[in-house]
Amino acid sequence: LVDRLLATLLYERLGLPQVAIARLFAVAPQTINRRIRKTHQLLDEIGHINAPAEHRLATLDDLADLATQLGITPPPEIKTAS
Repeated sequence: LVDRLLATLLYERLGLPQVAIARLFAVAPQTINRRIRKTHQLLDEIGHINAPAEHRLATLDDLADLATQLGITPPPEIKTAS
């Protein structure tokens, strides 16, 4: 559930493209699309409004840059669960 919520927030709030989110989670873009749609529906049901951020992201590099600006040090390599 946490990863689905994160993917949805990355897409809806920060505007990160679904293809980039799919790369981040090491899944197919179609999987991300289905999960975002379902999570969005659940958030709508509870009345959660997800306002877009002032600055939108276009790439994973943009996400890493934002993390660095916020004082978050991204890991040099993302480790998968496998």
